[in-house]
Amino acid sequence: MIWPFGWTGAGLGALRPRQLWADPGTRLAAVWAMGAFLRLRLRARVTALAALLLALALMIGLHLGLSPLLSACYDMTDLGRAVTPHDAAGIAVTDGTYHVQLNFSGRLLNPVARLSDDAVAGWLRDHPGGVLLDQTDRPVPGMTPVLRLPFRDKTYTLHRSQKVAP
Repeated sequence: MIWPFGWTGAGLGALRPRQLWADPGTRLAAVWAMGAFLRLRLRARVTALAALLLALALMIGLHLGLSPLLSACYDMTDLGRAVTPHDAAGIAVTDGTYHVQLNFSGRLLNPVARLSDDAVAGWLRDHPGGVLLDQTDRPVPGMTPVLRLPFRDKTYTLHRSQKVAP
């Protein structure tokens, strides 16, 4: 039973949920799994069903048990709230590993720019009212640190232009 589900699962990232059943591999895997389950004797069916339910209960229990811990470590809500008012003016990050987290947590309508250290001055010239999030403690030329926000084991510093910052 593992082969068809593994084969089908390899392409799940490219499929939308409505397209999942349209995949012939998914249909084949589902029919094959139902046939294999029905071929078991009654006692083996009960054992197989119990094992499935036990695995499901374990996964749900782990998810519910670990979600408060993981939520505290990976929650970007405070960062999202801090940058949301500056969405129209422009938001940039100097973190090279940014993966659109702020767009979701801040419900941003405009893209967040990922900048290298050399591109900060040009971005500041083009976005005078924008904000910059930086994870280093070094000063950013032409910008004033306004707010420090912890996230996981690092701290983001929110910078605004010295011309705009209070």
